[in-house]
This record gives sequence, structure tokens and C-alpha cells, in this order.
Amino acid sequence: MKILILCVRYYPEQFSITNIAEKLVEFGHEVTILTGRPSYGYGRILPDYLNMRHEFVNGVEIYRIKNRARKKSTLSLIMEYISFYFGFNSFLRKHKSKYDVVFSHVHSPILTIISANKYCKKHKLKHFHYGLDLWPESLIATNTTSRNTWFYKIMLKISKDAYSKVDSIAFASPSVDWYFKNILHLNIDVKTIYQPSLSTQTFLSQEHYNSNIFNLVYIGSVTKFTGISMLADAVALLKDKNKLRVTIVGSGSELSKLDKRIKELNLLDYFELVGRLPADQVIKYYEKADAVFIPLLNNSYTSQMIPQKVIETLKLGRPILGMLSGDGRKILENANGAIFCEQSVEGIKAGIEKIMSLSIEQRKTMGSNNYTYFAEHPEFTLDYSCRRMIVELERVTASK
Repeated sequence: MKILILCVRYYPEQFSITNIAEKLVEFGHEVTILTGRPSYGYGRILPDYLNMRHEFVNGVEIYRIKNRARKKSTLSLIMEYISFYFGFNSFLRKHKSKYDVVFSHVHSPILTIISANKYCKKHKLKHFHYGLDLWPESLIATNTTSRNTWFYKIMLKISKDAYSKVDSIAFASPSVDWYFKNILHLNIDVKTIYQPSLSTQTFLSQEHYNSNIFNLVYIGSVTKFTGISMLADAVALLKDKNKLRVTIVGSGSELSKLDKRIKELNLLDYFELVGRLPADQVIKYYEKADAVFIPLLNNSYTSQMIPQKVIETLKLGRPILGMLSGDGRKILENANGAIFCEQSVEGIKAGIEKIMSLSIEQRKTMGSNNYTYFAEHPEFTLDYSCRRMIVELERVTASK
């Protein structure tokens, strides 16, 4: 198949769609990406991509529109979204290549789906959507708006219309099907295709557990919907904080707030803020983790979804301190390798104390349990997820 993928994030930005596209090429398909110039996590367009419009990377053909950079302010984010919408539409109006099917992969915004729908209608193509952000629910999760505002109601209407015109929809969490039927009131059969583990490593060594310092690691976006900013206040309450080090690997809108709070509480000796790193450099922080912190605030229906960090940490065999609910929590409960804490400063403090109190053997057992659960579920792997996507792409292409 000749597949056109629309996505707002792609290499060198670290999102799963890069791995998915390259795996589809490995399976014998021709893949073209329509995306923007990379800026996520950098606050600017990367210099090497300022004038980049067309390239090939690992067998994938990539076209890049002239999008705005994603910066910290809400206005900047809105302007970036708008630039993608008009940039995609402008490119697709003039694009002459022929495809068998269109694949949209959306973190944000919903406008990407609308662009794909327009292109599919014009060229009589089928549209497969693989979603990671749930719209308009993402606006609630990030405190951008509330349900009783005119803005939310407009976005609800736009989202329902966009989703209803897609030929096949899959999300990375089973509970999304409930959301479509009960909140969006769309009678759509939403498939579940898990967001796969992307690490080439598996079941890391547990020898480092003999250290006298407990290293709690968070790896991911430092954003509002994680609740990560509560971590500093929680550590400040610990009596045994001298035995703890907290490592934060990632960037995002809440990083400066967290950094400021750490300094206000005089906690610089207990925190290491690493910043955003290439994927191949992240693994060393998993290697030295005594436990991985996985938070997701229960403030909207998006909290029912599975953070990719869940599956990644299972594969690497690390104990988990979880502050989450929904599908992600269910997986961790079944794996039996996590301790859970309440979504509050006191709750995080109590969770840290509990996981620090475990013996080395107990931690090793938790890590082993997590890896065993991953190994018993092939649906968490990249190969499996991509084969499921191919089945859906072939099915919708063959349908009338």
C-alpha cells in the first residue's frame, strides 16, 4: 500500500509515529509523512530544519510544512495549531502524488483530522485515524477551558463532526470506546491498538539496587496533566529525604514551575533536572532507577487512558510508583509490580515512603513481575501494533 500519514510530530521529535512509519516500510509498504518542522520541547524550530521541506529518513518520504514554533505560552500553542491546519490544507491542495489510504496520527490538535478528511473526500480515499489525544477532552485535562464554556461546546461540535467522517478509528486505550458512545454520542466501534514500547532494551539489570541512595525517576513531558509539580512539596515533607534522589528527564510547560519550587524549598541536593534527551540517552536513567514515577491526574476522561511510560517501564522491568487511574492502573494492578499513591502532596509523600521501605528483594520481584507481564502480552510490542494497523488499513481500503 501507498500510505500518506498526517502528523504534527515526527523525527527528530520523539514520538511513536516515527517508529510506526519505519516499521510499515519494513513490512513492505510505501510511506509518506506530512508533518511540520520540529520544535516540540525545544521552544524554537531546530536550525537544521528551518528551510527543510522534503527529505527521506530510513525509507520514509517526509514533507514538512512551514509551521510556527511551539513555545510556552497558550497563544503560541494556538498559533502553532492554526499554522498546521492551514499549512496542511495548502500543501494537500497542490500535492499530486497518489495514495491508497490516509492515516492520521494525532496528539493535538483535532484540526489534523479535519485536513485529512477534506483530502480523503476530494480524492475518494479512506481515512484511518490512530489517536493519542482525546478531543475535546484534552482541553479539559490541560485546564484550557471547562465544560460549560462556549469554547468547549464549539470544540465538542467540531470534534464530533471530525470523528464521524473518519472510516476507521483506533486509540491506545480500551476506555475510549466508552467515551465515544457516552460523551460524544457517536456510534463508532473504536478499536484498541496499544501504543507500543519503543525501547530496544529489555529487562535491565537489577544489580544497582544495592545502592544506599533511592533513585526515583520520572521520564516524560513535564506538564499540568501529570501533576508533577506536586513532587517538590512531597519531598520536602519527607523525614528521610537524605536517602532519596529524584531525577526528572524531560521538558514541558511545568518544568520552570517545578524548578522554582525546588529552589524555594531548598531541595537542590535532592533533585536532578536533566531536561529533554534523545531516546538513546534516556535508557541510562531507567538503568539506575530504583523506581519509576508514573503520574496522570484524574481531572478528565483522558485520565482513563494509558501513558506510554506504563508499557515502556513494564518492558524494562522496573518497579513503579503510580499516581494514575483508568486503563493504565488496571494494567499495573494486573502486572503486580507497582505501588499506588493518592493524587495529592501527602499522597505522593506516603507513596515514596512506602516504596523506599521495600527490601531489595521486594523491589526485584516487582521489576520481574512487570517484565513478565510485558512478555506475556505481545500486543504491547511495535510489531504487533503495526500489524493491527495494517489489518485496519487494508480493511478500510477494501471497503466501499
